[in-house]
Amino acid sequence: MLRGNIVSQGNIMPKVSALLEEKGDFNVISVSPHTAIVEAAQVLAREKIGVLVCRDSEGGLVGIFSERDLVKAVADNNRDFASLSVRDLASPEVVTCKLADDLKDVIRTMGCGGFRHMPVVAGGQIVGLISVTDIFRHYTRHAPDDQAEILCAYADPFAKGSWA
Repeated sequence: MLRGNIVSQGNIMPKVSALLEEKGDFNVISVSPHTAIVEAAQVLAREKIGVLVCRDSEGGLVGIFSERDLVKAVADNNRDFASLSVRDLASPEVVTCKLADDLKDVIRTMGCGGFRHMPVVAGGQIVGLISVTDIFRHYTRHAPDDQAEILCAYADPFAKGSWA
């Protein structure tokens, strides 16, 4: 059993801290608000990620730039990409979570808010980033076999081979 999990009548109610510990990746890739959109897109592609955290010169969280933001800009035919920076497209109001938060609450917040990534904050600093996929993988690893099979069967068409 991972640290940070609470067991109640055999059900695992994991915390954000347990997911980050299991994930083992505390590296949060970030860019400046002044980063050119083309450069940000190259970082997303090179790192094979869906979101970049936007930080000011002091390291403070000022936005989040996602693949969706990029697609919306491409769909807007009136955009001149050469002149755009991350601050022009990034979502400035970022919802964060804490290490002690329950994953069930985090996934509900993501679902209700219509976003798939959430920075994890501790002591005023970003200490990680979690995604819906991270939470899904965590649940499938720790769910009883019959429930994990149902979850994996649901995800199989679009996530084949990614359940290491």
